[in-house]
Amino acid sequence: MNTTLFPDDILFTQRILKAEGMYRGELDGIWGPLTEEGATAFNRKSLAIAEQRGCFDLRSEGNIATLSLDTQQQARQFMSRVQLAMTKSNSPGKSSTGPINVKIISGTRSYAEQNKLFRQGRYHNPGPVITHVRGGSSAHNFGIAWDIGIFSESRGYISEWPLYDKVAASLRSKQNIATVSLNALQEAREFMTRVQCAMSDRGPSSETTTERHITKIISGTKSYAEQNKIFRLGRYHNPGPLITNARGGNSTHNFGIAWDIGISSENKGYFPDGPLYDEVVRAGLNDALEWGGDGTQFVDKPHYQLKLTTPSCLVHKHFEAGEQYLLPA
Repeated sequence: MNTTLFPDDILFTQRILKAEGMYRGELDGIWGPLTEEGATAFNRKSLAIAEQRGCFDLRSEGNIATLSLDTQQQARQFMSRVQLAMTKSNSPGKSSTGPINVKIISGTRSYAEQNKLFRQGRYHNPGPVITHVRGGSSAHNFGIAWDIGIFSESRGYISEWPLYDKVAASLRSKQNIATVSLNALQEAREFMTRVQCAMSDRGPSSETTTERHITKIISGTKSYAEQNKIFRLGRYHNPGPLITNARGGNSTHNFGIAWDIGISSENKGYFPDGPLYDEVVRAGLNDALEWGGDGTQFVDKPHYQLKLTTPSCLVHKHFEAGEQYLLPA
């Protein structure tokens, strides 16, 4: 960190450094020896994080360097996951925009910078409205947020939302797979490989000659509290449809052996149900898995889980005792 990052707001820089425990002086807005010392220490730690987590394009690097140290760790891990996902998505024939590249285009902002953005599209100023948040009220003002931009060789910067949804969805599958047990982890990854291969071979949907569908794992392991929260949807005067009949402790999601999928398209967004889920089960189901669509009391087509020989009541009992409960069929 140095004065070139926030030249109009040394006080803002001092606040960031002090929050990191790297500035011992007064918050006076003067760039003195203590501010220089803190900025040097901050830069040194930022470089160490970059060496550990990997480096990216110059624009991303400039914005990552403005974030808090903890957030830098997360931003670099985020970019690594995105680049891996985009490498797979950039294979020939998968995008009408050509190969795409994701960059971090904004990091920490001073209050003055945030207020400047807030004025865009307001008070007779040109430009679209970008933010509804004034300086001091945005997560960007505290070193804990970043914005991405998506670019293609043929079109440059892409502002349309579907590709941004695709980036989020690619990361969501990886995050949810990571929550399942080790036994289920291998099955979940093999399941997704089979499904993606089948959907790729299938090509565009029968409804349109250009639209492709994307299958992602949108839910993995849930805590008892999370399960109970979902159980209350559509019950006890709470809004929303009924999603589950299982309370916390009674769902296979609570034991790391189940996941739910979601299907979406670039043009139509998320499909909550429909024949596409039947196509996925034909591609992804094997002898090691059970499908929620075969349920008799509650049909749940997005749901998949390991097939176990252990009765569910014993799974619950062994899990709460911290005992081995996964006995695959």
